[in-house]
Amino acid sequence: MVGFLVKRLLALIPIFLLAILLTFIMVKMSPVDPAEAYFAASNTHPTPQALEEKRQEMGLNKPIFLQYVETVKKVVQFDFGDSYMTKRPVIDEMRERLPVSFQLGLGSIILTFLISVPLGFYTALHKNGFVDYSTRFLAFIGASMPAFLVGYLLIIVFAVKLAILPLEGVGTWQHLILPMITLALPFIVQYTRMLRANMLEHMHEPAVSFARMRGLKERIIMVKYVLRLAIGPVITGLGINLGTLMTGMVIVEVVFSIPGFGRYFIDAIFSRDMPVIQCYVLLSAVLYLVCNLIVDILQMYIDPRIVKKGGHL
Repeated sequence: MVGFLVKRLLALIPIFLLAILLTFIMVKMSPVDPAEAYFAASNTHPTPQALEEKRQEMGLNKPIFLQYVETVKKVVQFDFGDSYMTKRPVIDEMRERLPVSFQLGLGSIILTFLISVPLGFYTALHKNGFVDYSTRFLAFIGASMPAFLVGYLLIIVFAVKLAILPLEGVGTWQHLILPMITLALPFIVQYTRMLRANMLEHMHEPAVSFARMRGLKERIIMVKYVLRLAIGPVITGLGINLGTLMTGMVIVEVVFSIPGFGRYFIDAIFSRDMPVIQCYVLLSAVLYLVCNLIVDILQMYIDPRIVKKGGHL
């Protein structure tokens, strides 16, 4: 197990360097001049001399390779530069806004599992029942509705009409209920159906039949054997769909006026704030890599055969 983790951690290093390189290329290929964007964010009309001095200060006149090396050094030191909009270090802006986004994302993941696992388990045991048909219908509706539409519908019903939940912003746990439901709904629909299908498939595995022959109770068989085998692809799917989760988080933060890092990223795009954009892209890459490592560890715990097969998922 230790060898598997060491291999996975070492594999993250070249992937992270590649993410920095792709982000660097993306910034350089952008038609936006960072010096012009810096003054534009301040509503300032610079002279050609001021533009040239700012380019010199930013190191834009250096060779591309040296610019990339300096970028790697700064990223390793968590130095993403100063925001064009606020003139503050981007890392400080990230520290203030990231906890809000983290609470929203983690809460949505927990909500997804708390609903999809019991519901998928129940619908697999009661195939073609009322609950099963109801979840199929709701799955069709939920998969067809974009996140922003779900968010606005929840605001109209629970915040405007019923007035039982806050409309926007943060401050208490009630402020996160509607955003978490909006963000988690597509994943609840997807993983409920996935878990149901996987459980129906694994119910006829030889190990399950052998457990029945041993006289084990059906509840123990369903939980210890069928559910344990069926939940693996669900956990893997969550790691794969992390990019979708982060994209949805940006939309949800805008709809509910949540001062998270996703909304800050949208403001940075409109303001052409390149340091913030670069920080968000790299942060997304790091979170994706770390979360997939956590998924691999969970998979290894659920199915120890992964380590026995040479440490490959």
